[in-house]
Amino acid sequence: MKYTLRFLMIAAVALMTVSASAITHTITQQGLAFSPQELTVEVGDVILFQWTSGNHTTTSMTVPAGADTWDALLTSGMQTFEYPVTTEGVYGYVCTPHALAGMVGGFLAVLPS
Repeated sequence: MKYTLRFLMIAAVALMTVSASAITHTITQQGLAFSPQELTVEVGDVILFQWTSGNHTTTSMTVPAGADTWDALLTSGMQTFEYPVTTEGVYGYVCTPHALAGMVGGFLAVLPS
């Protein structure tokens, strides 16, 4: 039983260390643009999309193999959307109603150093 408890304590410390290094990156909707429009993040980080006005979406257009796609509203009723980055690679997203107006963005996910 002591060995099991010690193992669990070591595992918990290891998990807290990994979680503590994750960063939340905020991408704000500003008019017909995402800001920042491009950024580099690490696998394990979280992307937080933040609404400011109007009716928008954040919708994945390209994701690396194995990554989850998303399609979320950004409105007064749904002011934030969080996307956990789990896969290395290039991600591209749009606001579906405003894609032709250039409301697009992307991020590069790299392995933690």
